[in-house]
Amino acid sequence: MKKTIAIIALLCAMCLILSSCGGFSIVGTWRSVGSYGFGQAQPGAIVTFDKDTCNFFSPMDTYLLTKEDGQYWLNTTSFLGISSMSFKLDVVDNDHIKVYYNGTTTELKRIK
Repeated sequence: MKKTIAIIALLCAMCLILSSCGGFSIVGTWRSVGSYGFGQAQPGAIVTFDKDTCNFFSPMDTYLLTKEDGQYWLNTTSFLGISSMSFKLDVVDNDHIKVYYNGTTTELKRIK
């Protein structure tokens, strides 16, 4: 009985996480394909998002992808917590995203 309750709780938590980001997962390997880049995501660079770390802003960030009022946000904290930044993120489709910062756009295309 306890195992069943634990499984149900886990499934509910997973549904909450997926619904908070509309079912989109940023986890994977991306290439910066636009003419502008930000931080580590310069044109041609490879950016990897795993479960909770990435190399978008600095070589080793922690990040959180959220969705508020239909808008995605990528919140990053650089290595050792030195700096935190938030980026507006548009999901073009499951394999293309645009990350906005200070009037510029970094375009990423999923490669894995």
